[in-house]
Amino acid sequence: MKNKKLIIGLSVGLGIILTLIILIFTLFSLSTVQIDFRTSLNNITASEEEIVKSGKFNYKSSVLFSNKKKYINRLEKNNPYLKVINIETKFPNKFIIHAKERQELYAISYDGKYLICDEEFKVLNIVNEYENLQTNAIELDFDCEFEDDIKTGEFLNLKYSIMKNFYSMNLLNNRNYNEIKSIFKKISVFSYKNEKNNKKEVGIKFKTFDDRDVQINNIEFSLEYKLQLFYSVYSSIYDNVGVTDANGKTWTVEELSSAIIFIDNHLITKESPRKKTDVYFLLKLN
Repeated sequence: MKNKKLIIGLSVGLGIILTLIILIFTLFSLSTVQIDFRTSLNNITASEEEIVKSGKFNYKSSVLFSNKKKYINRLEKNNPYLKVINIETKFPNKFIIHAKERQELYAISYDGKYLICDEEFKVLNIVNEYENLQTNAIELDFDCEFEDDIKTGEFLNLKYSIMKNFYSMNLLNNRNYNEIKSIFKKISVFSYKNEKNNKKEVGIKFKTFDDRDVQINNIEFSLEYKLQLFYSVYSSIYDNVGVTDANGKTWTVEELSSAIIFIDNHLITKESPRKKTDVYFLLKLN
């Protein structure tokens, strides 16, 4: 009798398991994939059907066990301008791809051409000609470890990875893509030895579209506040007309029109740790 009950119990349990398996691979089998764009599209020309097809979704698999990361990688590699925010599972059998269009932020010279990249330094496009305009990508000059054959959809291997934070630090200063591109004409990244502490640091030099030269030292420390200081000085530079600085220099309109804005932080040592707000600026004659 006990054996009979055990057999019945096992049969019922097995039946439940089989039913669940059948449900997983029928009711929860992927049948529909849609795209929900969160931004307007300017450079993505492929249709929704073409984009979905490039993800190579397995419509026979269960939505419960699908490798979404694999689909995201395929979608973004095959569609350089596509940025997948996430893939939402809509039960019982649907995926919704929440996405936005990547923005052209940097133009980097490479092998007689230009790599057009976004803020993550993903190669969106490779062009033969590039025009430095306020509505186009910012010309960027710095050392980059290029592969032999760079393709769209790939990410650049940066020597100065801090530049990946440049856009986000501007965003913290309430500057969007269009504002950034309208101000920065060309950015050059350089390394130098700080004679005060004998350490190697990274800085940037850039020119604005109104022909202002700016240098920010040690961008690996407090870049957010250094950019905040830059925007403040840049927008009010002519308030210094007639002002005598710490070096005894009294500035004229003509001198300020071409003055270089120099931004740095106070010396950081074990004895004198600094806050992120410990930054300063100098005006230098060009």
